[in-house]
Amino acid sequence: MADKTERKTYATAFSFDVSFKGNIEVKDMGWQEVSGLSRELGVEEVSEGGENKFTWRLPKPAKYRNLVLKRAVCLDSDGNIVRKWARDAIEDFKILPCNVIITLKDEKFNPIRSWNIVGAYPVKMETSQLGANKSELAIETLELAFNYFSEREEK
Repeated sequence: MADKTERKTYATAFSFDVSFKGNIEVKDMGWQEVSGLSRELGVEEVSEGGENKFTWRLPKPAKYRNLVLKRAVCLDSDGNIVRKWARDAIEDFKILPCNVIITLKDEKFNPIRSWNIVGAYPVKMETSQLGANKSELAIETLELAFNYFSEREEK
């Protein structure tokens, strides 16, 4: 009897787009790294009078880490739009939340999964260490707080 094992395919993590929608409108700006697509169920521990063996662990709403975007310092106009939006928030406390859509793509650049980050706003900007004896790109990091995200399979 022949073994009809299904062949699995896996997504690679190097082809993705990042789009900002709402107070700023920018798509695909060459981000080289995205992290923080993490959520976990909150847990509250409650002690019950007379019960010493354990505490009740009750579910609470999900918690989300900040979204972290990294890329080479970008000199084009799209990069300046995002940088100005972040500076306005951090330096001038002009908070203008927007949605961020991250789309993972397959080897033919077709969308396979997307994350819709809702109500994102900048909380941290950082530029990598500069060094005269290095031959590296200057990297900027943008950290965003947000309300929640939803995930969608595209295929």
